[in-house]
Amino acid sequence: MRNIFIFPFGNEITPALFHDFFTKYNSVYILEEHKEAPKIDGVQFITTDLWSEIITQCDEALIVSDEKVPLSLYKRVIEQLLKANVIVFLSRTIADQLNIEAQDNIKIIGKNLLSSKVSVKQLVPINVPVIGILGDGKLTDKFQIQIALDKSFKRLGYNVLSITAKEYADFLGMSLIPNFIFEPMYLSDKIVALNQYFYNIIFHLKPDLVLLNIPGGALPISEQYVKEFGEFAYTLCNALSPDILIRTLYFNNYDSPFFENDIRQIKYRYNVAPEYYCISSTSLVYPPSLMDELGYLKVEPMVKQQVIKNIRSLDLPCDIFEYDNTSDVDHICDKMIQSLAGDFSIV
Repeated sequence: MRNIFIFPFGNEITPALFHDFFTKYNSVYILEEHKEAPKIDGVQFITTDLWSEIITQCDEALIVSDEKVPLSLYKRVIEQLLKANVIVFLSRTIADQLNIEAQDNIKIIGKNLLSSKVSVKQLVPINVPVIGILGDGKLTDKFQIQIALDKSFKRLGYNVLSITAKEYADFLGMSLIPNFIFEPMYLSDKIVALNQYFYNIIFHLKPDLVLLNIPGGALPISEQYVKEFGEFAYTLCNALSPDILIRTLYFNNYDSPFFENDIRQIKYRYNVAPEYYCISSTSLVYPPSLMDELGYLKVEPMVKQQVIKNIRSLDLPCDIFEYDNTSDVDHICDKMIQSLAGDFSIV
C-alpha cells in the first residue's frame, strides 16, 4: 500500500478524507506541528513537522487550493516533492496561478470545463433518480453528507454518480460541475448547457442514481446578510431536477413552524420540497455591526446531538438524520429507495 501527503491541511480538504478512496493508502501524512489528526475509520493519519519524513515516506501528494496559503509556499513544497520523485496531484487553481502544466510526476486535477456549446437549445429529459443536497451556505457539511450517502447506497448495491463543485472531485472518482456555472452568461444558455453536459455523463456512466451537491446557499440568511440568493441552486435544479431534496442547516434549535416555512419556501423557489434535513456542525455568529462579516463557530458534538434529539421530539413534516451515524444514514437511504421505487427502476 502507498502513503500520501496532503497539503495544506484544513477545512477545505477535511471532509474529503471520509471518502473510501483514502482507505487504499497505508498512511496519510499531514505537515502540521502540534495539531491533532482527525479520527476516521480505515485511515491512519501521521502528523509531522519533519519535511524529510514526508519526502522519504510518501509516494504521492495531493495539493489543494487554499487562499490563506501564499503561492511562494506552494511553489517550494511542489519543488521539494518533485525532487524526491513524489507523484503530485495538483489543484487546477494552483497550477494555473503558478503556470505549471501536467508532466510525468504532476497530474492536474479539476478539469477546466469552460466550453458551454450545445447542439440544440433544448432540455434533454434525464430519467435517472437525482438526490440533491442543498445547504444554507458554506460550512454546512454538504460534502460530508454526500460522502455518507454515497457509501450507504453503494453498500446497498447501487451504482452512484456523485457530482460536486469540489475541485478535487475527479481525484476521488466523482464528477465535477463544469466551471462555466460560475461564468457570466445568459441563465437559459447556462441551464441548457449544464443539462446536456449532465445527460452525456449519465448516458456514458449509466448510474442507478445521482447525488448532486449544490454549491452555495438556498436563501439569504436575512435581509441584512444577503450573500446567497440561491443562484447556483436555481440553475442546477432546472438543469438536473432533483427527485428528492436534502436540506442542511446551520446549527440552531429550530421549531416545527420553521421547517414548515422552509419547506414551503424551497418548494416555491425550486419546485421540489425538501423531505430530509440535517443540522450542521456550524453555528452562525452575528457581529455587533452590520458592516462586519458573519462569523462561524464549530459546535461540540454532544451539544449538537442534544439539539437534534430535541428537534426530533417535535411533530415535524420531514425526517431529520445525522450523516455521521451509519445506521441513521442507512435507514434514510432505504427510505429514499422505497419512495423512488414507484417511479424508477433502479435495481
